[in-house]
Amino acid sequence: MLTVTPMTSGSTLVLQPGLPEMSFKDVLTCHSGRFAVDGLSISIYNLPLHGCAAHQEDRYFFIYRPQAQNRNNPSTPLQPTPAPKQGSDNRCLLAAPNAPIRVEWTNAAGRLAKFSFRPRLFEYIARSVADFSYDALERLGTIPFLLDRRLDALCRLLMAEAEDDCQSGSLYLDALVRELALAVLTRVHDQAQTERQARKINPSILGSILRMEECFAKRLCVQEMAAQAGMSPRHFNRCFLHATGRTPHDYLLLVRLNRARDLMSRSGQPVCLNGALRVL
Repeated sequence: MLTVTPMTSGSTLVLQPGLPEMSFKDVLTCHSGRFAVDGLSISIYNLPLHGCAAHQEDRYFFIYRPQAQNRNNPSTPLQPTPAPKQGSDNRCLLAAPNAPIRVEWTNAAGRLAKFSFRPRLFEYIARSVADFSYDALERLGTIPFLLDRRLDALCRLLMAEAEDDCQSGSLYLDALVRELALAVLTRVHDQAQTERQARKINPSILGSILRMEECFAKRLCVQEMAAQAGMSPRHFNRCFLHATGRTPHDYLLLVRLNRARDLMSRSGQPVCLNGALRVL
């Protein structure tokens, strides 16, 4: 398990006390400085079984751990996160320049990569995206984003290039770098918009959304959720549709389908479809 959390005022909550403190420099095995990469540097580390480290730099960066179980895991329309954090294999945390983060890991020996982006690379990519607000870069802080199958493949390819001294050539590498920057910036931008939208939702409706996402396997009644929200069923349906673009029934169905897709896409974990259908 690997967890990445932001540090505030030079300190943060220690999630797992007793882990050996170390520096990433002590476990560095490869750095892309051996070849020219415009706007991006890649550092690869070989982690021991347990440990923790603090890190900060003057670039945007995120920590990536290649795992066989990483799969495309579409999120539901609204997935508010209370605090930036990376704690699962399909989520990463993009740290803003000069923002310190803390990394803790247990039973996670093996390769780890850090992708560091110069702000000018994100600025260049932002100008090339037609519907991207350039002003959003000024508000871009430390934020989590979804690591889907496409991003996972790009990270793996760039790690291989870094370890192979870019034998495939600079043109191929430049294309991969720009594609990765665009994918990350798009995911972060979409996540920020989703969280801003979630903050505008009626707290009662947001509570019902979170309940659906946490208790999707249970039988949920619209009348009961409406009563808990202090609304009539008709008014509740109307407010829910306005907030999510879906009726409560359709939203719950989407949550269940996404959960089933996630279960079936996990490698090395057999899934009983009959059991899944009974739950859903």
